[in-house]
Amino acid sequence: MLCNVNVLCFAVNKYGKTAVKVLKSSLTDFYTVEVLVDAKKRLAEDIDQLNLPAKRPHVPSRREGDGRVEGEVSDIVLLLTFADEQKVLDNLPTYVCDNPDDMPSLRLYDGELNVIMRKLNDMNIKIVEYSSVLATIGLQVRRIQQVCSQPASSRMTAPLPRPAVLATGL
Repeated sequence: MLCNVNVLCFAVNKYGKTAVKVLKSSLTDFYTVEVLVDAKKRLAEDIDQLNLPAKRPHVPSRREGDGRVEGEVSDIVLLLTFADEQKVLDNLPTYVCDNPDDMPSLRLYDGELNVIMRKLNDMNIKIVEYSSVLATIGLQVRRIQQVCSQPASSRMTAPLPRPAVLATGL
């Protein structure tokens, strides 16, 4: 039961002080789906107990399938955003973590890991460019193979395929 409090301690204290994307990434990477489900349930119950005039957004009690962890994290952030918009974020219970090791470190996301993430993103962009070029080259090779596999008499009358101009930074 205390694990979901660790999630809420981290999320409530970092909400508004950290970029939402970084907050979501750290929650997604650090906590299990079961812990996130419990934390979301607890947060929804705590918001309901505030008896706000505005109805809180509906969040499913349980998600299934691919992207389940991301969905649970998005629901938690949605509930925190609602509480912030209603100006009751400070009225939520004080969530306390019993062990700081049970919370993610944002220094990884702001510092060293950010450099690695940028490098991986750059590599991904290059891979997409290279795969496009390789696909074009493969297509040209298949066309040439088709022409070469035809009998000599039909090759004389068939026009040769025109090579495509490859515009790459290679």
